[in-house]
Amino acid sequence: EEITFIGMCIYRFRKDGRWPGQIVRTYGDELETFIWFPPEALRKTKHWACFNPVKPNQYRVHFLERVTNVSQAILNVQRLLAEAIIFHSDKKEARK
Repeated sequence: EEITFIGMCIYRFRKDGRWPGQIVRTYGDELETFIWFPPEALRKTKHWACFNPVKPNQYRVHFLERVTNVSQAILNVQRLLAEAIIFHSDKKEARK
């Protein structure tokens, strides 16, 4: 099994935060996507089950469809972060 390191990235969403990540190519053209220290808001969504712990504070992100494009991998994680943060902030506003 050949594993190729592609690079580190930073997932960002507005001013709500920045989370380090990593993309690794495995199994031919398939990519594995990782995030460190995901936000608490993400843990409260249905998508949290897609984040599998690898090491302390490091999670592998599992997508429903196979990801072979680096941009696609990053955008998928960004979307999950955005949904979690917006949903979490909307619930906070509703409680006020």
